[in-house]
Amino acid sequence: MLSHILKFPYRVWNRVIWAYRGRFQSDHHVFVRNGPYPVETRPEIKFFRFAHFADVPAFVREAIVENQGHGALETDARELKDHSLMWVAMFDDTVAGVLHSRRGKHFLNWFVPLRDEDIVFFRVRTYPQFRGRGICPSMYRYIMHQELPDDARAFADCAIYNKSSRRSLEKAGFQTIAIAKPITREWALKGKTDSRVR
Repeated sequence: MLSHILKFPYRVWNRVIWAYRGRFQSDHHVFVRNGPYPVETRPEIKFFRFAHFADVPAFVREAIVENQGHGALETDARELKDHSLMWVAMFDDTVAGVLHSRRGKHFLNWFVPLRDEDIVFFRVRTYPQFRGRGICPSMYRYIMHQELPDDARAFADCAIYNKSSRRSLEKAGFQTIAIAKPITREWALKGKTDSRVR
């Protein structure tokens, strides 16, 4: 019996693991980073900022679809419509990572109270061939230096089992301030109160 279970394809196991984590390990770490925000010096990485989906170049869209599928690109477009900024890191002329940020003034609710000038990072991903190179911490540091005065704050959250995300945030100077149940996008942006838990 065990030998048959172990022969399940990787994708099946992956779905089982994520379903288990979503059901039984759903708590999130909530992080904050306070200023000052020194300049990021990684000349080998180029950073690009997009406020509108129409401005996102075709090669960036293609990289997102290739790495994550069309659904990810549609979600990125939806977030941009709701006042996010989309940031792209390029390494050796290749899309290495993507993340979004949104100002506190565009949230109705979040894990903790936000000021208008604060930013929240979300939808953060580094593509497989670039993992382990410090792309995400560099993106965080670059964006904070560019976007935040020293008296504003940066926030992020990640699932408690997502060790790589936690390490990236800690390398960028973030500190855990809470562990909380996840919140829905609808509650955060639209104020819908039927359910806070995904």
